[in-house]
Amino acid sequence: PSRQFGPAVLPNVLHQFPPRSGIRSCMIATVPPTAPIRYVRLIRHSSILLVLTVATAVLAKPAEAQSFLGLSATRGSVGMSGDPPPDGAFVDRPTWAFRATGGLELAEGVHLVAQPGVAHRRAGAAYAVPGGTGRSELKITYASLPIGFRIESTNDGVYVTSVISVGYLVDARYGSVVPAPFSEDPVRTPEEDALPNLNEWDVTMGLAVGVLIPVGRPRLFAELGWGQSLVNVTNTESQPVAWIFPRRFKFSGFSLSAGVEFDGGAPRCEPGFRVPVRRS
Repeated sequence: PSRQFGPAVLPNVLHQFPPRSGIRSCMIATVPPTAPIRYVRLIRHSSILLVLTVATAVLAKPAEAQSFLGLSATRGSVGMSGDPPPDGAFVDRPTWAFRATGGLELAEGVHLVAQPGVAHRRAGAAYAVPGGTGRSELKITYASLPIGFRIESTNDGVYVTSVISVGYLVDARYGSVVPAPFSEDPVRTPEEDALPNLNEWDVTMGLAVGVLIPVGRPRLFAELGWGQSLVNVTNTESQPVAWIFPRRFKFSGFSLSAGVEFDGGAPRCEPGFRVPVRRS
């Protein structure tokens, strides 16, 4: 900003924004070196995901039961519910996730499923500032493990999945974009570490409807899902980082997933047909 307005103008520009506009972080001259700490957290939780993925593979191993292993990618949009942001409104933001998938058949067409992976969510808020509308965004990354059940139709490849997902907070960044007086380019504040403002754990309920598409030995799948946080995303006791978001809010939204599956146990047939397994 100092290159656009000059040192003499910049203090006056900052003075025009209200305290709740999210622009306060623009006045920070230096940012503490949090990168090494973030890398340590990422390495540690990547190790946790590796262990969960191996556990998923072990879950799908029994030879006499139908099981599967796979990979999936998810893209969606999440909104927020709860206390409205002061002097502003929530804005839906995109979300994504990458997961390993494993399932073990418990009964005819009923599977126990586990889906360890990484989930990224964003929270957005818009508010009025001098000269236009300001926007703030919270970027959150979880190492998560959804566990639940998948019930398949026996003749058309359609299935329904219900899971409870437990996530551990890996990273959280907060930043703002506000219009700049006398310039068409907005002012972007440096992103801050927002971990102290958030709960370490997230619990989310998820429902999905999908379809299996055989393409030879593997199967492709696509599903439409919906999720709802069951606990507050924020740390309601203490929020040391100044931001526009309220003290309490939860995520909810729809998503679209696609991926591929491989049989991990007894042979599996096309929808509507099953190979009998001889048990000794």
